[in-house]
Amino acid sequence: MLISQQRLALTQQMQALAQQTYDSTAARVQAGKVSPVEESKAKIALSSAQIEFQRTLRELEAAKKRLAATWGSNSPHFEQVSGNLETLEPPPSLDSLLQRLSDNPDLARWATEITQRQALVDVEKSKAIPDLTATVGASKYLMPNDYALLVGFSLPIPVFDRNQGRIEEVQQRLNKAEDERRSAEVRIQTALNTAYQRLAAAYAEVNALHQDILPNAQTTYNAASEGYRLGKFGFLDMLDAQRTLFSTQHQHLQAEAEYHKALADVERLIGGSPNPSPKAP
Repeated sequence: MLISQQRLALTQQMQALAQQTYDSTAARVQAGKVSPVEESKAKIALSSAQIEFQRTLRELEAAKKRLAATWGSNSPHFEQVSGNLETLEPPPSLDSLLQRLSDNPDLARWATEITQRQALVDVEKSKAIPDLTATVGASKYLMPNDYALLVGFSLPIPVFDRNQGRIEEVQQRLNKAEDERRSAEVRIQTALNTAYQRLAAAYAEVNALHQDILPNAQTTYNAASEGYRLGKFGFLDMLDAQRTLFSTQHQHLQAEAEYHKALADVERLIGGSPNPSPKAP
């Protein structure tokens, strides 16, 4: 939703500049300074910008409905959402994130499952050991008032049934759980590595665009626009600089979106923020 809002703002800016270019070109054609062909080219550029704006507007409306559907509403009763895509933090090392996989809900579930199955194995093994039975009684002899205290112990000898079948069954279930946990751990580690590479690449791309490429594209467009107004540059030079600027801005927005999507995937896999706030003393 926030990405769609930013994209709409970008296409709206592109449309406004295309309109400004068209008005300026039309005035120069009326003054006889440039060929009417340039006005036609400016009109095409304006139409393309208008089409892109309308397409982005429809995408935003669809995004609003998808967001409203998450809380069970058929129609959105809001105009926009708040947020800042430019809030980026450098990702920590991959090793530090791998060490936090124990907080992953899937792995935590398997840890509980294995503990329960191990306890069941221990219970079944205990049943294979027969219980010692003690007996106490008294015996009366022939002589009057002559008694004897009798104490006995009995211990069954399990010759045939030592609960081996049940022990083997629960042991196999434990082994299966351990195998499935290892498979889940490999799968989650692979997913984390993939998400981390996306996160690191997007962070580097955003920084490069923000610090170097975008400023240069803006400077080039400003110079080309002013040069065209003064008759030093042709229309195609100015139009090319304009397209380069908006392409770079769009790439910057896409890189920011990819960063936040990858960040959400990393947070889901480790069960928290990659850069947790330090605890207060």
